[in-house]
Amino acid sequence: LQINNMSNTAAAAMHPSSADMIISGKPTAAVSSSSGMNPLPAKYALRSLFEVSSMLASAKPIPSQRPFSLHKLPSLPSKEDIDSIKMEAVRKMKEGKCEEAVQLLRDANMRFKNEPEADFNVQMALVEILILLERYQEAAEYSCLNDENAQISDVRIPLYKAIIYTMLEKDMEAKQCWKEFRKSIGEGFDPFSFEE
Repeated sequence: LQINNMSNTAAAAMHPSSADMIISGKPTAAVSSSSGMNPLPAKYALRSLFEVSSMLASAKPIPSQRPFSLHKLPSLPSKEDIDSIKMEAVRKMKEGKCEEAVQLLRDANMRFKNEPEADFNVQMALVEILILLERYQEAAEYSCLNDENAQISDVRIPLYKAIIYTMLEKDMEAKQCWKEFRKSIGEGFDPFSFEE
């Protein structure tokens, strides 16, 4: 890559960030089904957290495509529905309405509590937001991270727990979670090969 000789604007145009692609409505590699690639779970976990951070740091506003209403979503929401809830929460955070963002996700959690997959994904979005708000103790209390009986295998669980325990200075727990996350990455993951 010859990005060194380009301005930041030109480089961004050639290689838009995940946040820019989400804001503009273009699919990222993490969510693009037409790419034919199945991203590694570890890469997905990292992207999930970093995309929210990128969107919050971006100067671009997050457009509201239509007036958002949690109650207009189906009782059995799709992944896209959950993503729209998360995007609305991020939009509120970007507007400085952090408590409204957290409350939106809490309301969604209550609404979908009887739908295990939807409930899990809403809670994971809530945990991401709480981590970014540095509310680690609150994030640690959600069952998506703590339910030992859950049959859901999701690499975000050890990653988010590792981050939370690290920030709460619970070194033994953090070390164990980082080991678990590292183990979940597997042998085939090369952190230096992010070309797509």
